[in-house]
Amino acid sequence: MHDMLPTVLFAAPIFFLAGFVKGVIGLGLPTVAIGLLVPLAFLFRYSLNQFVPGKFMVDALTIENYVKFFTDIYYTAVLTRTVRVALAGAGAPIMWLPLLLRQRARRRGHGSTTR
Repeated sequence: MHDMLPTVLFAAPIFFLAGFVKGVIGLGLPTVAIGLLVPLAFLFRYSLNQFVPGKFMVDALTIENYVKFFTDIYYTAVLTRTVRVALAGAGAPIMWLPLLLRQRARRRGHGSTTR
């Protein structure tokens, strides 16, 4: 009985932590999904409204705004620049990956120390 005591004392916090993480993820995921998807649905619906200068929003179901966005050279240039910056920003951490893996291998003694 006394031999199991350290195991029980060590395992109890791990099971508690696992349950806590499961509860946080279980509650957090739907909350984040709703917090992102509901506003995006509103934005999409509002983007289908008609643009009339001098009025806030005119209820309509039209793709006129999307046609203007994808056919006007100004908007397509902004979209292209935005996508390029996003790809460059996402690619920067990926470029570091080979260097980090090489350094990790050197620390463990698996790689060569010469370049």
